[in-house]
Amino acid sequence: METKEREAKENKKAYVLIKVKPKYTEEFCIMMVACKEACNRAPVSENLAEIEKVLSVLGPFDFLLVLSSEGKNEEKINKTVSKIREILGSYINETITLTKFDIMSAYKKIDKEKYEQYDKVLNKLDEIKKLENNEIRKKDMNKAFDDFEERLEEYKLLEEYLFNIDAKFEAELNNGSVSEDLKDEFKTKEFSVTKENENKGMIAPGEKTYIVRKEDEKLKVYRERGDLGSTFNDLKCFKDLIEKEAKNNDKTETEVSVLMRIKTKYIAEYYILMKLFEALCGSESRKFAKIKDVLPVFGPYDFLWRIRAKGESEEESNNKINGTILKIREIFNSCIDETVTLMEFELTMTKEELKNFFKKFLGVETIAKKGVGQIPDESNNNKISLKKISNAEITPLKNLLKEAKKSFEPEYLKKEIDNLTERIEELEKKMR
Repeated sequence: METKEREAKENKKAYVLIKVKPKYTEEFCIMMVACKEACNRAPVSENLAEIEKVLSVLGPFDFLLVLSSEGKNEEKINKTVSKIREILGSYINETITLTKFDIMSAYKKIDKEKYEQYDKVLNKLDEIKKLENNEIRKKDMNKAFDDFEERLEEYKLLEEYLFNIDAKFEAELNNGSVSEDLKDEFKTKEFSVTKENENKGMIAPGEKTYIVRKEDEKLKVYRERGDLGSTFNDLKCFKDLIEKEAKNNDKTETEVSVLMRIKTKYIAEYYILMKLFEALCGSESRKFAKIKDVLPVFGPYDFLWRIRAKGESEEESNNKINGTILKIREIFNSCIDETVTLMEFELTMTKEELKNFFKKFLGVETIAKKGVGQIPDESNNNKISLKKISNAEITPLKNLLKEAKKSFEPEYLKKEIDNLTERIEELEKKMR
C-alpha cells in the first residue's frame, strides 16, 4: 500500500497519559468512563474527538486514553483534551499528549532521496501483517528479511558517506596491494585490503572498516555504522530464535504500553529496523510476546509500542512481556535513550463501593442502564468492572460530570481547605 493511501485510511490518533492525585484515583476512573461516554454521545456540533479507550496503567502515570478523529483533524483532539481538563481538572496532577503521525511523511521533508527507499521497505513489512496463515506469513517474513538484507547497502542504512579517492587506486584495491599513497588517502598506516564480492564492493579494513565502491566512475568511501550494523545482525539472530519457538496454546492475555525516547540521529533508521522486529514478533511464540503496534508519536517520547502476550498463567504472560522488552533493550540499546513501561489493567470495585459512590455524588445507589436494568445489577458477581458504567443512560452520566465540575467552585474548595485543616489539627493532637 502506498503511503498516501495509508494516510487516507487512518484517523488522527492521540494518546493521553494522565497522572491523578492519589486520593482520587477510583473516583477519576469512574468519572473518566462517564466523560468518555458523554463525549462520544455529544452532538456533532460540539466537534469532539472519539475517546476510544480508557486504560488504567501501572507506571509513572495512572491512565492512558486513546483518542481519534476523522482524517487529520487535530482540532477535535485538542478540544476533547481541553474538555477533559475542564471537567476533571481538579483530580489531575499532570497530562502528556502523544500525537500519532506518519514518520515516513515527516522524514520526506528532511531527506527526499532516502524517503522512497525507506518507504519501499516499510510497505514490504506492512504486507507481512496482512497475511492470515502462519505458514505463509513465516515464509513471506523470511523472504522480506532476505530482501531487506540484500538492499541494506543500497539504502545506506548501515553506511555513512565520507569522501572520494582517486580512481587510480582501483587496481590496488582489486589485487589487495597497498601503497603509501593509498594509506595517506585514509590517513592511517595500519591497513590491509580484502575484496568480498563484486556486488558488495571493495572492503578496506584498518583501524576502522571502510567500504569502497565504484560509482559513476568514482571510488566512493563509506564507513560502517557499527552500532546499527550490529543491531541488524542481532535481529537476524532473533529471527532464528523466534522460529524455534513457533507453536503456542496459551490462554491468559496481558498487554502493556512501552514509551521510547530515541537518540535523534537514529530516528528514521531505527524505525525501519523496529518495524522489522515487529514483523518477526508477528508469529506466535512460547517465549516472546507479540508486538501489536509500533506507533511514532509527537511528544516527550518518540514511539509508543503496544505489546501483548498470552500464557498459561498471568505470571507466564508477564514473563514473556518482560523478556521481550529486555530483548528490545538488548538489540536496540545503542539507539535508545529511555523507555517507560506502562502495565495495563482493569480497575474494578465491589457493588457496595459503587453504590456508596453513587450515593455520595448522585444521592441514589443505582443508575439506569441503557435499555433495561440498572448499575450495579443484581448478578451474583460482587466485583463490577467500571467499564459497565458506559452502559448507563446519559442523564446520570451528565449528573456525575456536573458533580465533578463543582470541584472548581469556591464553596467546594473552601470545604476541601476546611477538611485539610481538620486533618492537620488531628495529626498535631496525636503528636503532642
